[in-house]
Amino acid sequence: GLALKYLGDLSYRAGRNQEAAEHYRQALAAGFRHPDTLANLAAISARLGRPAEAIRTLEEAVAREPGAADLWNQLGILHGTSRNPRQARRAFLRAIELSPTSAEPYYNLALIDRREGDLSSARSRLQLALDRNPRYPDAHFELGNVYLAERRLPDALAAYQLALAARPDYPEALFSAAHVEGLLGQPAEAARHYQRFIAVAPPAYREQIALARRELARLTTR
Repeated sequence: GLALKYLGDLSYRAGRNQEAAEHYRQALAAGFRHPDTLANLAAISARLGRPAEAIRTLEEAVAREPGAADLWNQLGILHGTSRNPRQARRAFLRAIELSPTSAEPYYNLALIDRREGDLSSARSRLQLALDRNPRYPDAHFELGNVYLAERRLPDALAAYQLALAARPDYPEALFSAAHVEGLLGQPAEAARHYQRFIAVAPPAYREQIALARRELARLTTR
């Protein structure tokens, strides 16, 4: 069982998901039901678009290692992507109980809060996440989104800039910073961020890239 698990790990790290899943299933069938094996198999199931299977597998991992905060956080993420916010909240709160210094569960709870329209709670949780990890780019970016929803444009821009300080080529933060700079009457800064966004955004962002090109043309032809 252990040897099959190691083979699964090698395939998993190489991105060969189907091959890794087969090795992990063989390890499980041989009686090697280690939480790491289950967690990796759950991650593969999620990548392959099988969320219910991923949740069942990760729930077994949590049952075998109930004190692992990371597993609870991963379970919360899976429930969140499966549109089950109540179970996601429960998992994230358990992760916080087990590891109060971890930033990620606070960030993940904030995502649920903002989706449900509770901007005040989202802001508070993001600030708690940033207290624990001041250079957490995703938390800075999400805080910028909360400020933008509240029409606090200077605060939103400051949050996006902090996200970019931690991750300079963060596509979403580049685009959002440029958008807010345009609203604040800062065309040179907006153009610079749109240009960088166009340069680093992956092809999947084609709609945003097209919009950035239009905005850049408008800003540079004034």
